[in-house]
Amino acid sequence: MIRRTRQTSFLAATAVFEAATGLSLLAAPASVLGLLFGPDPAVPVPPPAGRAVGAALLALGVASWLGRARPGPAGRALAAGLFAYDVAAAAGLAFVALGLGTAGVLLWPGVGIHVALAVWYGVCRRHGS
Repeated sequence: MIRRTRQTSFLAATAVFEAATGLSLLAAPASVLGLLFGPDPAVPVPPPAGRAVGAALLALGVASWLGRARPGPAGRALAAGLFAYDVAAAAGLAFVALGLGTAGVLLWPGVGIHVALAVWYGVCRRHGS
């Protein structure tokens, strides 16, 4: 079980990161996608798809922010779901760079942030149980 303060901090950090990324993608998808995947990615992502991802990330941010003060099973389930998302996002972004050979200046920092959030969740789980 994650202690409430650790869970709150984890969810608040996730909320800020995901909401900021989501709003950025909604406002300027081509620019953000270019910074993530480079000016000429191996698999181009059209701006409408970037906006859809932005909306989803904004929703994750809102859910994280609202869930940060929810102790108990619901808050723990939200945190566990975000852990799964962070692992999948880090792996997916790393695959783009390593498997497809394309990366913008924000791709590896994005991988690093998702890895750091996943590790943070794991540390919180270990120390909270």
